Amino acid sequence: MINAFTLEDARLVRIDEDENTQLNNAIWLDLLEPTSEEREILQDSLGQSLATFLELEDIEASARFFEDQDGLHLHSFFYCEDEEDYADLASVAFTVRDGRLFTLRDRELPAFRLYRMRSRNQRLIECNAYEVLLDLFETKIEQLADVIETVYSD
Repeated sequence: MINAFTLEDARLVRIDEDENTQLNNAIWLDLLEPTSEEREILQDSLGQSLATFLELEDIEASARFFEDQDGLHLHSFFYCEDEEDYADLASVAFTVRDGRLFTLRDRELPAFRLYRMRSRNQRLIECNAYEVLLDLFETKIEQLADVIETVYSD
């Protein structure tokens, strides 16, 4: 699934799924378990290739942060819970290229859901892909702090 967001009045606004022609206007493309067809759409319309999920699992430092012709790449773990409510981690790939942030993940994550919800009412200051990236990491840190607080209060 491709969740694409553009800027309107310094706020993130979701682009309708049926409007693939609008992807050129997107500042953030959030890919949740993308199909091969969705990967092709990004490659054809924006020239962006995505990491494979196998590449996301590489834990070496050199694979977690690098820059190449496809952009600036970061791979980071995000906290989540599995089906039995046990703590788990999910790897997320971030790529910044040509003023756009691409996020690739294999499951819905609380930090992303919270950020999307907040972004409806929150204005961006710099209005660029790096600000969205930093906001997502800020939400991640806030979520981790809440988890730690809950663990210690039980």
